[in-house]
Amino acid sequence: MSRLVAEEDTMELHTREAMLLYLGRAPGEQYRFGVPGARHAASALRQLFGLTSKDNPYADATLIDIDSRVERIKRMIKAARDPQIKKMDEHKSMGLSYTIIRAQQTQSVSLGYHSPYGYMMSTVIVMFDECVRVLKSAERRDLLTKQDQHNALYALKHEIRSMFESAIRAQRILLSDEMKPLSRADFLPNNTQPDAAKRVEAAQKIFGPMDDEVFTGKKAPRHTMRKERLSAADQRVLDEVALTMVEHVNDEVTEAGLV
Repeated sequence: MSRLVAEEDTMELHTREAMLLYLGRAPGEQYRFGVPGARHAASALRQLFGLTSKDNPYADATLIDIDSRVERIKRMIKAARDPQIKKMDEHKSMGLSYTIIRAQQTQSVSLGYHSPYGYMMSTVIVMFDECVRVLKSAERRDLLTKQDQHNALYALKHEIRSMFESAIRAQRILLSDEMKPLSRADFLPNNTQPDAAKRVEAAQKIFGPMDDEVFTGKKAPRHTMRKERLSAADQRVLDEVALTMVEHVNDEVTEAGLV
């Protein structure tokens, strides 16, 4: 049998707000450091997705965090959108039939992602695009104030861009020459790889303590390329290392007088 291939995937956008969120903004006079977009975030997530094949626990942790952020953003979009749809439905029962505004000519974006996370970002963008249309429709029909519309969209854009920045930051650090070799093996007490201890120390300082369930592989991202199967003995060592890390963090908290 020949290999499976896909037809061209596309994304249709109606609003300027969604297109800017997808494209981002390059550094310039107005935006000194630029503004991250979904395209850049998708590229960063693809590389983090690739790192999961190298058994990098912090790549796993970042992708798990992204999974959680996406679900939170979807709930936020639903919370902003659904009440306005309900209001329009209520007016329809009184004889006022409202439609959701749309672009006279949509912008079609070709998608050719090499990881599921690129499509995850596209889902967020099209959901946001539809939400913008619903909120603008409600404001135009006197169901929502201009300020409330602005506040709702600002909160959504802030949350989405924060997610983009988190992914891009993690990719930049974990793909650096010094950190790229990082793997769970670096945490093992008998590891003889050069600079393993330095990588572990640097990762813990930058990203904080590792969740023991993520570290041991009991908690995994929605999508992963991790294929390594540890022996029972190696798994026990990982469990012991995770327990040691937790005890170390607890000791630091106690010494700091936080408990």
